[in-house]
Amino acid sequence: MLKVGDLVKWYWHLHTDWTQTHFTGVIVGSRVYANTTWDDKCIVFQVLDNTGQVVDVREDEASLEIVSPALSDEQLENVVGGMSTQKFSEWRTELINERR
Repeated sequence: MLKVGDLVKWYWHLHTDWTQTHFTGVIVGSRVYANTTWDDKCIVFQVLDNTGQVVDVREDEASLEIVSPALSDEQLENVVGGMSTQKFSEWRTELINERR
């Protein structure tokens, strides 16, 4: 079971030529969405990806897989590596303020 703090990777087809665009990120949150019509539910993870954006990734995304169940400080630095220190600090402050 995936959880907040897990390092994950996945790919999406973002272009019309069906090439795969690979992503790596850290799960920073999750939500459960329920469909009352079909009595169905789906978990959607909020993932801080290697481009510095927080994106939603469904738990049933076929290519989604865990890279590491826990991050070391060094691994976390690598995930944030695509983002400037200032941009990461701004993102972190915004995320913390949203959770209050």
